[in-house]
Amino acid sequence: FDWEWVSSRRSKNKTPAESEEKAPSSWKQWVKGGSNNLAALRRKVARHHISTSEEQCPVLNSREDEILNAVYNFYSGRKHRFEGLAARITSRVLGKGSANYVEGWITSRAGDGGVDFVGRLDVGDGFSTAKLIVLGQAKCEKLTTPTGGNHIARTVARLRRGYIGAYVTTSFFSRPVQEEVIQDRFPLVLINGKRIAAEIHSMMVEGGTSDIDSFLTDLDMHYDGLLENRDPEEILNQ
Repeated sequence: FDWEWVSSRRSKNKTPAESEEKAPSSWKQWVKGGSNNLAALRRKVARHHISTSEEQCPVLNSREDEILNAVYNFYSGRKHRFEGLAARITSRVLGKGSANYVEGWITSRAGDGGVDFVGRLDVGDGFSTAKLIVLGQAKCEKLTTPTGGNHIARTVARLRRGYIGAYVTTSFFSRPVQEEVIQDRFPLVLINGKRIAAEIHSMMVEGGTSDIDSFLTDLDMHYDGLLENRDPEEILNQ
């Protein structure tokens, strides 16, 4: 920002055209296009919280990249079973810090209404605890295809007071999706492919294994036992 522009606007010896020489480009565009340009020129704070696709994907040929590709291939042809892994990843992401995450169940495929798994986030302790219902959506998507706004709409539509959502994808979130979540203040946690790979890597290290297929196979064995057809509100009594 050039303060000489402000000084030139105060000067009686400067014409409007001369005072605009050092004006910001946004001001010049507004003068040229008028009020119709305001939407495009208005500063959006949300942009500072947006992550690029590169920031949401593992570095090519890294260990995390190997893990994420293995996940995508493992669930190929049976992507609904990715819900079990997504539920576990969500429990690790939301359970970090001072909050306590309670794992619930995976919803049955028929009539899930855009909810793939249910959990609960407890904030505080003892009498001073707030219980939040977590509705999760899991998508084992092509790693190079971004998740669009229509994909998260069903999950957002199910959120009520006292609910938060978690959307887990092997892919990444497009800029418009991130801007919509931030600007509309949706209580939705976005978990991308890079975070999935990082959490799996940590779990493998903790479990003392380096075989990703063996890790996924062991985890998948619990899938059928987690399937339930229940009202999400029941997690509050668990």
